[in-house]
Amino acid sequence: VFELYGDPADYAIRTVGLPRLDVTGACFGKVITSQAPTNAAFNWGLVLSHELAHVFALQLSRSRVPLWFTEGLSEMETARLRPEWRRHDDRALWRALAGGHLPSLASLSRSFVRGTDGEAAYMQAAAALAFLEQRFGFAKIRAALVAFGRGGVTGAVLATLAGQSLEDLDLAFRQYLGSRPGRNLDESARQVQQAVAHLHSGDHDSAERELRRAIELDPTEIDALVMLAQLLGDAGRTAEKLAVQTTILRLEPQSARLAKEVLLASATAGLVGTVAELAPLATFIDPADADVYATQGRALAAQGRHREAIRAFERALLFSPADPDGLHRRLAELFDRIGDTRSAASHRHEPGAPEPAAAGATRKPPAWVPQLPAAGLPPVVRPRSIPR
Repeated sequence: VFELYGDPADYAIRTVGLPRLDVTGACFGKVITSQAPTNAAFNWGLVLSHELAHVFALQLSRSRVPLWFTEGLSEMETARLRPEWRRHDDRALWRALAGGHLPSLASLSRSFVRGTDGEAAYMQAAAALAFLEQRFGFAKIRAALVAFGRGGVTGAVLATLAGQSLEDLDLAFRQYLGSRPGRNLDESARQVQQAVAHLHSGDHDSAERELRRAIELDPTEIDALVMLAQLLGDAGRTAEKLAVQTTILRLEPQSARLAKEVLLASATAGLVGTVAELAPLATFIDPADADVYATQGRALAAQGRHREAIRAFERALLFSPADPDGLHRRLAELFDRIGDTRSAASHRHEPGAPEPAAAGATRKPPAWVPQLPAAGLPPVVRPRSIPR
């Protein structure tokens, strides 16, 4: 059962009994609560997929699975479904490892409720489950859930899963983390700090060089990408800004404003393939935006994907579009192309739909690209959840 609330306060009260809640979803056995997707508050596809993964883990374990284990499993399964839904803040995990304060697997669950860096806890849990699957196979992970359900404690269950003591497993996991590139992350962070210093001094050229170096060292460095996009926008380098924003959206599809800005700017630039690719990302953040569906429909139509374009235009009509007449006209054309003359006629005779233009007449393009949002990008906020 999915309970989706249009009022964030109602969702919070239903979930924890208080009118404010900074997590985006909660799983209660077989019931999931969340804000409604139409609130455009987060990536609803990611959140509901993450919570649904909790349902299976909680049922198999009879709700006895450790918090870190089910969170790591949900992270892993969600990223497998759509790779762009993976968390990318590897730096938090690397710093905890390098600084000697990475929690043991036995104590990791406490980091979710007491730790100061929740992002690092999620990253460690996801990395731990990826390590366990890579080393021992997914069947062992499922068997561990069943063992937790029978009352097994973390140390005993993991020792059975791995065939070694929990201490040895912890050591193997840390070695696994240490084998991944980490120095580049710290160096990338230093480049970002230097870029900030250059920006404060007004040296934008040097700041740009530092930011590009940071991104070269760590292509998932979101802070550097956001700063570079803003710098390019301030300099009027629109095409370069759009390319960077597109990268940000592919890495962290969380902001409805950014998704729409990138989509509409790509449409204006004639990047049909990019629009067709990115439109589904935008609808996973705000599934009730008529402009997004109309833009998607035009890109699909330009690619000759007529039936998909029809679906996109029909969805646009559901959400009070600015130009319904133009959408009816395009739908009539598309239905004609696939041989559905009856549906084509229904859109031509829809109340308020314009008559077809005379042969050879020049049509004005419909107003399907609204004004782009103001410059600047919002901070990236990753969804968090509560499995119960």
